[in-house]
Amino acid sequence: MSAADEAEALRVLLVDDDELDRMIVARALRGHGGPIAIVEADSAEAAHAAIVAGSFDCIFSDLHMPGRDGAWLLQQIRGRGVDTPFVALTGHGDEQTAVAMMKAGAADYVVKGGPGTGRLAQVLGHVVRVHRAERETRQAEQALRRSEERLRLALEVTGLGTWDVDVLADRFECDERCRVLLGLPRDAVHAMNAGYLAIHPEAREAALVALQRALDPTGDGRYDCEYRVADGEDGQPRWLRGAGQAYFQDGRATRLVGTVLDVTARKREEEVARRRGEFEQQLIGIVSHDLRNPISAMIMGAAVLAQRLAANSPLASVAGRILSSGDRAVRLIRDLLDFTQARSSSGIPIQRRAADVHEVCHQTVEEVALNHPDRSVVHEAGGDGAGLWDPDRLAQVVGNLAINAVTYSPPGTTVMVRSRGLADRVVIEVHNLGAAIPAAVLPTLFTPFQRRERRQDPDRSIGLGLFIVKEIVVAHGGAVHVRSTPADGTRFTVELPRGAAGEGEGGDPEHG
Repeated sequence: MSAADEAEALRVLLVDDDELDRMIVARALRGHGGPIAIVEADSAEAAHAAIVAGSFDCIFSDLHMPGRDGAWLLQQIRGRGVDTPFVALTGHGDEQTAVAMMKAGAADYVVKGGPGTGRLAQVLGHVVRVHRAERETRQAEQALRRSEERLRLALEVTGLGTWDVDVLADRFECDERCRVLLGLPRDAVHAMNAGYLAIHPEAREAALVALQRALDPTGDGRYDCEYRVADGEDGQPRWLRGAGQAYFQDGRATRLVGTVLDVTARKREEEVARRRGEFEQQLIGIVSHDLRNPISAMIMGAAVLAQRLAANSPLASVAGRILSSGDRAVRLIRDLLDFTQARSSSGIPIQRRAADVHEVCHQTVEEVALNHPDRSVVHEAGGDGAGLWDPDRLAQVVGNLAINAVTYSPPGTTVMVRSRGLADRVVIEVHNLGAAIPAAVLPTLFTPFQRRERRQDPDRSIGLGLFIVKEIVVAHGGAVHVRSTPADGTRFTVELPRGAAGEGEGGDPEHG
């Protein structure tokens, strides 16, 4: 027998105290037709030791042997949990004993010395096939039970209920959790519309549309819908989310299977967040708008006072500080109003018209330099700067970035603003030297109300400048990037497309 045949051979344990009987049985078993390895034992004790030492595909054992008999051997191996098929070998007149052995767990019996000996090979093949089929069935059942247990635990953890709709039979079945969530009675057979009727009347139309879409054979069969059901004991609305998949046969839906989840807590949190957001935006808008008038009056009065005072008047510096503080207050109010608009559905509006980005940058840099006479702010331009933009908003972008660069760079260094015209876009770069922006800060740099650690200037920012920069750039269809290293400093890069053809003076506003 080759090594391959030996690996695939049936291992059979043959137990009989009569050597001649063992030879006859072994010869009959080798007629099985396939590779077979027979291990012989002349007593029940020797057979038991062989079974303890190794595994077998089948055991053929004489019933009557000196000392321990075949019944004892069967009892021992079954007590050890060994389920190897056991075929009893008996003589004439012992059929009743053999039947009792089968009731005790034997797979079959064969009468020695008669016609039964000729069917030993057939019995071997049969009991081995049956045993393997039973083992595979048990393994499949165990795997199924494990899978069902994992599914049950997963559903328990996630809070999901399950449902199953037989479309053709008009039957709705669900588990206990789904039944509770939908408020359905227990131990009742429900029609297909049972789940639909459990939905709050105000939400039924949307749920019906989602159901019809899922059952449409031209679609993907997916069902996904959030809907309101009966109010809870606290009188507050309850919300569920149903998700499922439809199955089709011959061009029509036959079954819809899915899950249901209570999403009431999330819906309530979303509603609270929505109301809080609306209140915050309204509050910011109202406060910002109402502050404009008194601040404008303050700036106007300070400007008139500054014009009428002599240059050497001690009040001249006071008037100058009032003007500077007023300008800063106006910028803060403008940022708050822009933030309110950006957080609304409309975003920050822009009004495109023909403009030159170089001129916008040059004028803005001059204003920043004028307000910071102790700092060097320089503008360099190159290429064609013409395009369709909102020049006032672009000036706001350049101004915010330039002031930010002045604020975060050390005295005696230069803030460089470069504008370059390329084939299909323009690029604006604002660069400053100084400490690099920490890597942990970069991901939230354009998030509103985020401020870096303060530096040398006394002004305080509310952390909206970079957020508004990004909103304006995005509204123009562009992008803004930042790179900051200890060696090179910090560089903000704004890329803007030149604008769509045909857009010009007085065009409609576009929103980001």
